[in-house]
Amino acid sequence: MVVRAKTEYTKELAKKFARFHMSKKKWQIVYYIVLELIMFALACSFIITSENMIELIISVVVFTPLFLLLVPAVILMTPLITVRMSKRLLGSVNTYDFSDNEVVMESAMTFAGGQIRANYNYFESVYETKDCFYMYISKQQALVVNKSDLIAGSVSDLQELFRRNMPADKYIVKTNRSKFIPIFIAVIIAVIVIMVAYSTITLLLNDFKEILFSKSVSMTTLKDNMV
Repeated sequence: MVVRAKTEYTKELAKKFARFHMSKKKWQIVYYIVLELIMFALACSFIITSENMIELIISVVVFTPLFLLLVPAVILMTPLITVRMSKRLLGSVNTYDFSDNEVVMESAMTFAGGQIRANYNYFESVYETKDCFYMYISKQQALVVNKSDLIAGSVSDLQELFRRNMPADKYIVKTNRSKFIPIFIAVIIAVIVIMVAYSTITLLLNDFKEILFSKSVSMTTLKDNMV
């Protein structure tokens, strides 16, 4: 059984790898969620402690977006930074031949001498997603093969080769996308809307009470003067 793939290193591929690498471990997702919850708490504190409508408007328009978008901005910027750092590799083409006993990898830019022949132990781990195989050669570096880049053999053949030649804990399939993140974002937006509405109503009621109190004091003063 031989599976052959030919993958060009493009900006899209670099961004795809960066996004995957940032979230391949569960603790990484938890880390981003905790940071976002901290930012969420800060945004809420600005909203709930607003003492007048001007402060509330500033909190909603300025501080809340600033806090809530900080973590997503970092996540979105990381792939762009990855592309800049690997700019010299853009356009290089890697060819992979997967067989029962070895993997032959060839690239004029990436590998010394143009070719490497290695067994599957060369990979520290392999992650399979819906559209890619990420073959890690170190903690931070991976070779990427799009499933659409196979020019000989099939995806199921390559899956079988990885299963047969790698320990179960080193070949990890992550084809299902988590639905937690969209729900998490929806909950944050809903809570922010509720808190803004609550703060707005509270401030308006306080203003209304002050107006009534002011009128009451004025009427009492007027009556006392008439007496």
